[in-house]
Amino acid sequence: RAFLGSLTSALSGVQTVNASSPARLVFSQQPTKVASGGVINPPVAIQLQDAFGNNVASAGVPVAIALLGSGTLTGTTTRTTGASGLATFPDLSVDVAGLKFLVDSSAGFPRDTSSSFQVTAGLPVKMVFSQQPSTVQAGFRITPPVVVQLEDAAGNPAPNSGYQIALQTSITGDSIFGTSRKLTDTTGKAVFDSLWLKNPGAKMLLAQNRFFPVDTSASFTVSPGPAAQI
Repeated sequence: RAFLGSLTSALSGVQTVNASSPARLVFSQQPTKVASGGVINPPVAIQLQDAFGNNVASAGVPVAIALLGSGTLTGTTTRTTGASGLATFPDLSVDVAGLKFLVDSSAGFPRDTSSSFQVTAGLPVKMVFSQQPSTVQAGFRITPPVVVQLEDAAGNPAPNSGYQIALQTSITGDSIFGTSRKLTDTTGKAVFDSLWLKNPGAKMLLAQNRFFPVDTSASFTVSPGPAAQI
């Protein structure tokens, strides 16, 4: 107690302020950068809060998460809150690379949108012709240049350099002229800008690398070149 003149002050007891009723959902653990197909870690978490931003301990509230942006969100996308009012999503992954957001939802509460996060390409597992060969005259360069792209399992371009890609035709004994072996650049592309063929006919190109399955181009036609002067 404290005394001031004839007045005596009184000390109040300790007061506990409890959270009000749940009014909203917030991302207490935001999604972080992840490779395509990888599990987002640390796990995304959603917390129940009252109108004043206090955490509300309320169990059994179902919370769903959806993806904003291209691709598919996999894992268990609906969870219920635990005793602390927290719903944790430990197995979420996204397949398509790019900038993404997550949004939560639960009956009776406004939706909350996460901060942005980046999904990057996974490790390369295949090659594809991103620029197919086009019809060309014998003896002339194929234009535009043929391009082979490394991709991950989800079909995202894999930016891995230094992989040697070799091209040959689908016809036994048919030759490709120009530089038919190229290394991928920092975007995972191998660009073949000097290819030409001398034998007319319909054919395809085969892209080969010892780490990946062979990829076959679309069919294209080599037409006879200009008549030679007699």
